Amino acid sequence: MENNQATPELATSILLDLYKDYRKEKKRAYLYSIIYYGILLFIIIFSTSFFQVLSTKKSNKHLVIVEDYIPVVEITGTLGLSEESDYKSILKLIKKAFEDQSSIGLVLDIDSGGGTAYDSHIIVQG
Repeated sequence: MENNQATPELATSILLDLYKDYRKEKKRAYLYSIIYYGILLFIIIFSTSFFQVLSTKKSNKHLVIVEDYIPVVEITGTLGLSEESDYKSILKLIKKAFEDQSSIGLVLDIDSGGGTAYDSHIIVQG
Protein backbone atom coordinates (compact mmCIF):
# COMPACT_ATOMS: atom_id res chain seq x y z
CA MET A 1 0.00 0.00 0.00
CA GLU A 2 1.42 3.24 -1.11
CA ASN A 3 1.05 6.39 0.98
CA ASN A 4 0.85 9.65 -1.01
CA GLN A 5 0.90 11.78 2.08
CA ALA A 6 3.96 13.93 2.79
CA THR A 7 5.92 12.99 5.81
CA PRO A 8 7.26 15.64 8.18
CA GLU A 9 10.82 14.76 7.16
CA LEU A 10 10.03 15.29 3.49
CA ALA A 11 8.33 18.62 4.20
CA THR A 12 11.28 19.71 6.32
CA SER A 13 13.71 18.70 3.57
CA ILE A 14 11.75 20.64 0.94
CA LEU A 15 11.51 23.72 3.15
CA LEU A 16 15.23 23.51 3.92
CA ASP A 17 16.08 23.31 0.20
CA LEU A 18 13.79 26.28 -0.52
CA TYR A 19 15.43 28.27 2.28
CA LYS A 20 18.93 27.44 0.93
CA ASP A 21 17.90 28.54 -2.57
CA TYR A 22 16.38 31.72 -1.09
CA ARG A 23 19.63 32.50 0.75
CA LYS A 24 21.69 31.89 -2.44
CA GLU A 25 19.50 34.27 -4.41
CA LYS A 26 19.63 36.82 -1.61
CA LYS A 27 23.48 36.67 -1.57
CA ARG A 28 23.62 36.92 -5.36
CA ALA A 29 21.30 39.93 -5.35
CA TYR A 30 23.41 41.57 -2.61
CA LEU A 31 26.61 40.95 -4.60
CA TYR A 32 25.05 42.40 -7.77
CA SER A 33 23.85 45.46 -5.87
CA ILE A 34 27.37 46.02 -4.48
CA ILE A 35 28.83 45.76 -7.99
CA TYR A 36 26.12 48.02 -9.44
CA TYR A 37 26.51 50.73 -6.81
CA GLY A 38 30.31 50.46 -6.96
CA ILE A 39 30.30 51.06 -10.71
CA LEU A 40 27.80 53.89 -10.28
CA LEU A 41 29.95 55.51 -7.59
CA PHE A 42 33.06 55.20 -9.79
CA ILE A 43 31.25 56.86 -12.71
CA ILE A 44 30.04 59.71 -10.48
CA ILE A 45 33.49 60.32 -8.99
CA PHE A 46 35.21 60.12 -12.39
CA SER A 47 32.73 62.44 -14.11
CA THR A 48 32.86 64.93 -11.23
CA SER A 49 36.65 65.10 -11.31
CA PHE A 50 36.63 65.27 -15.12
CA PHE A 51 34.25 68.24 -15.17
CA GLN A 52 36.19 69.88 -12.35
CA VAL A 53 39.35 69.74 -14.46
CA LEU A 54 37.49 71.20 -17.42
CA SER A 55 36.07 74.04 -15.35
CA THR A 56 39.51 75.10 -14.02
CA LYS A 57 40.82 75.80 -17.50
CA LYS A 58 40.67 79.41 -18.63
CA SER A 59 40.51 80.04 -22.31
CA ASN A 60 41.37 83.09 -24.34
CA LYS A 61 40.68 82.43 -28.04
CA HIS A 62 43.25 79.77 -28.94
CA LEU A 63 45.21 79.99 -25.69
CA VAL A 64 44.35 77.53 -22.89
CA ILE A 65 45.84 78.27 -19.48
CA VAL A 66 45.65 75.53 -16.88
CA GLU A 67 47.93 76.86 -14.16
CA ASP A 68 50.31 79.74 -13.50
CA TYR A 69 52.08 81.20 -16.49
CA ILE A 70 54.47 83.96 -17.50
CA PRO A 71 53.02 86.40 -20.06
CA VAL A 72 55.16 87.86 -22.83
CA VAL A 73 54.71 91.50 -23.89
CA GLU A 74 56.19 92.08 -27.34
CA ILE A 75 57.32 95.60 -28.17
CA THR A 76 58.49 96.21 -31.75
CA GLY A 77 59.41 99.28 -33.69
CA THR A 78 60.49 102.71 -32.60
CA LEU A 79 59.11 103.63 -29.19
CA GLY A 80 56.60 106.46 -29.29
CA LEU A 81 56.20 106.72 -33.04
CA SER A 82 53.20 104.44 -33.53
CA GLU A 83 50.03 103.75 -31.59
CA GLU A 84 51.20 100.19 -30.80
CA SER A 85 54.54 101.30 -29.40
CA ASP A 86 53.60 104.42 -27.46
CA TYR A 87 53.95 104.39 -23.69
CA LYS A 88 50.18 104.26 -23.02
CA SER A 89 49.57 101.02 -24.89
CA ILE A 90 52.76 99.41 -23.54
CA LEU A 91 51.90 100.33 -19.93
CA LYS A 92 48.36 99.04 -20.45
CA LEU A 93 49.72 95.65 -21.57
CA ILE A 94 52.16 95.48 -18.65
CA LYS A 95 49.47 96.37 -16.10
CA LYS A 96 47.09 93.83 -17.61
CA ALA A 97 49.75 91.13 -17.29
CA PHE A 98 50.39 91.95 -13.62
CA GLU A 99 46.68 92.16 -12.74
CA ASP A 100 46.08 88.56 -13.82
CA GLN A 101 46.19 86.31 -10.73
CA SER A 102 47.64 83.40 -12.74
CA SER A 103 50.58 85.51 -13.91
CA ILE A 104 53.77 84.79 -11.95
CA GLY A 105 56.09 87.16 -13.80
CA LEU A 106 56.54 89.06 -17.03
CA VAL A 107 58.80 88.84 -20.06
CA LEU A 108 59.38 92.00 -22.09
CA ASP A 109 60.41 91.06 -25.63
CA ILE A 110 61.71 94.35 -27.02
CA ASP A 111 62.80 94.61 -30.66
CA SER A 112 63.34 98.34 -31.05
CA GLY A 113 65.95 100.50 -32.63
CA GLY A 114 65.24 103.22 -30.07
CA GLY A 115 62.61 105.87 -29.74
CA THR A 116 61.75 108.98 -27.90
CA ALA A 117 63.40 109.59 -24.57
CA TYR A 118 60.08 110.65 -23.05
CA ASP A 119 58.28 107.38 -23.90
CA SER A 120 61.22 105.29 -22.71
CA HIS A 121 61.35 107.21 -19.42
CA ILE A 122 57.59 106.84 -18.78
CA ILE A 123 57.72 103.11 -19.49
CA VAL A 124 60.63 102.61 -17.07
CA GLN A 125 58.90 104.68 -14.37
CA GLY A 126 55.57 102.96 -15.20
